[in-house]
Amino acid sequence: MEENIQVLIARHLDVDKAAVTETARLREDLDMDEISSMELGLAISELTGTEVSEEDMDELITVQDVMQFIQRAG
Repeated sequence: MEENIQVLIARHLDVDKAAVTETARLREDLDMDEISSMELGLAISELTGTEVSEEDMDELITVQDVMQFIQRAG
């Protein structure tokens, strides 16, 4: 599951999968902007079947935060 999440993040943020480590910060390290944040939120929604709000995305700082969010939602 972890690798699937890394691939998902890499694809939606247009970064190399190797850069998507648990401690990588979405905005600072992986250059997530508002548009890619919305796209990633939609992808997470599709994966989990749970709505991901803009506020939820604002609270996700690192890749590990995304993984934990998906585990809680799934």
